[in-house]
Amino acid sequence: MIARLVVCILTIVFACQVTAEDRAPLKYAGNLDRPAISIIIDDMGERFTLGLHAVRMPAKLTYSFLPHTPYAQYLATLAHQLDKEVMLHIPMETQDRRHLGRGGLRPGMSHRDFINNILNGLGSVPYVRG
Repeated sequence: MIARLVVCILTIVFACQVTAEDRAPLKYAGNLDRPAISIIIDDMGERFTLGLHAVRMPAKLTYSFLPHTPYAQYLATLAHQLDKEVMLHIPMETQDRRHLGRGGLRPGMSHRDFINNILNGLGSVPYVRG
């Protein structure tokens, strides 16, 4: 199981075509002696008006988009244009087996389906960094 996970992670890393700029150490402009907080707005892409309000918030926020949602491409592009970070939120099966939506990951999936869901999810949301 661990070997399968490692292969999946390595496949994703190579598929993302990470550039030298992406590998450069992050520069922290703040004071390292002070606490810091990161805010991620999750489950974006289903609702246009609420998503638009969230992306336009005047703060350095990160937005996590569900794959294959109706407004993910537009809102992720806008977030990127506003210098916000974009992440992909690939849903995983819950213990009560709630509906995941398109692109979700399940424990019994084949290796091929697992990788395809991740790659297709990455392809459905532009400017993903995490």
